[in-house]
Amino acid sequence: MINRKKIIENLLQNMYALRHKLIDNCASKKEVVITPSQGFILRFVAKNSPTNIKTITQTLNITSSAATQLVGGLVDKGYLVRQANPDDRRIVTLSLSEKGKKLFKEFKEQGLQKMIELFDTLSDKELEQYANLNEKIIDSLLEK
Repeated sequence: MINRKKIIENLLQNMYALRHKLIDNCASKKEVVITPSQGFILRFVAKNSPTNIKTITQTLNITSSAATQLVGGLVDKGYLVRQANPDDRRIVTLSLSEKGKKLFKEFKEQGLQKMIELFDTLSDKELEQYANLNEKIIDSLLEK
């Protein structure tokens, strides 16, 4: 009989280690232009544009102050654009600037390359099995 709890604890520990290793690899590059936290905001805005601070805080589960500070840094660096709503100036939306779109595209390509290298350790059959198991877990989450 297997100890499911112990196996799941090990999986969780491995996921955290993998996440930290991937973040460390990105952060250790000399050409890093934004922090990992700003990277999460950039990725969120890229996938949910136009958006606003309130949506960012609720979805990413961060404080309004933290979101405002991260967004401010990205606006100052020219990666995000704030746009006031012409009908209600209290409403400000965020979207990627052209510079932000270019950076997001570079991050996406670099991330894919890192993942390709990471999965090189698996055979084609193992990769297919891993993908199928991942999909099964995701499908289970979506059903709940």
